[in-house]
Amino acid sequence: MPICKLSQLSKLKTPFSVFGNISVVYKIACTQCSAFYIGMTTRQISQRIREHSTDTNSALYRHSVTSLHEINLCEPEILTRDPYKSRLFIKDSLKIQEFKAYLSPNDTTCMSSADMKQW
Repeated sequence: MPICKLSQLSKLKTPFSVFGNISVVYKIACTQCSAFYIGMTTRQISQRIREHSTDTNSALYRHSVTSLHEINLCEPEILTRDPYKSRLFIKDSLKIQEFKAYLSPNDTTCMSSADMKQW
C-alpha cells in the first residue's frame, strides 16, 4: 500500500473567496475591451463591488452603460493588500501608475486613465 501524505487525505485548508477580502487594491476588467478599473477598499470587496454595479457615478457603471460592455464583476483581481489605510492609498496610486502603460491612448470607447479613479 503506498504511503499517502496527510494533506492528500484531508483538506485542512478551505479556499477563501476573493469577495471576503478587506483592505485591498483590486482590478476589475471589461470583458469586451482592454478597459479596466483599479480601486481600493478597506471594507469587504463584495460590498464595494455591489456599489459599483448600482452607483451611476461609478466609472465601471458608466463604462458599461455608455459602451454597452459587460464588466467582469465576478472576478476581481487582488493586486495588493495592506492593513494600514495610509499605505493602502499609496499602493493604490502606485498600481494605477503601473497599469497606466497598458491603457490604449487611442481607444476612445474605453475608460481613460482619468476615469480609472472616478468613484
